[in-house]
Amino acid sequence: IMMDGGEREIDRWFWELGAPEGPGLVDHEALMRSIKAHGYDGWIVVVDSQTPEPAASVLFNSWYVQKVLSKI
Repeated sequence: IMMDGGEREIDRWFWELGAPEGPGLVDHEALMRSIKAHGYDGWIVVVDSQTPEPAASVLFNSWYVQKVLSKI
């Protein structure tokens, strides 16, 4: 599935957490450090919108949250 990237011809606007092929618009590890530093203890939700492989995206994001982000 190809999303319409307009004039920039971007194939996918969103990537899984930590995906090396993604544009890296959000530094998720720095974001988690900031969230922790400010004492936030509420919910954080990961959304897999428009992914071409929903099951794979859920598994990859789950792994990244458990193995990388939860250790921060």
